[in-house]
This record gives sequence, structure tokens and C-alpha cells, in this order.
Amino acid sequence: MSFVENLARDKGYKKLYIHARNTAIGFYEKFGFKINGNEFEEINIPHYIMEKKIR
Repeated sequence: MSFVENLARDKGYKKLYIHARNTAIGFYEKFGFKINGNEFEEINIPHYIMEKKIR
């Protein structure tokens, strides 16, 4: 995760967005991601959009 954050930061990005399965939410929360929006289905699996501001 830190590699992705560093790469995004080096390219000037301010936020990262992911589509997280319900079962992975806790994993991404440990890295500072927060849920943004309502649950949706992707490939017949419940997901949430999660985001993290990077500096």
C-alpha cells in the first residue's frame, strides 16, 4: 500500500479511490481509507467506494 501511495503522491494525486468488497473494508481502514457513499454491486459482489487523502 505504501508503494501505491508514494507513486500517486509523486504523480501529484491528492486522493486514492478503491472499490472494496465488504469483506475487505477492515483491511483498507487500517491504511486510513474511509467509506464514501453507499453499497453497490460489482461482479455480483457488494462493494463500497473508499477513499484516502494523501499528502
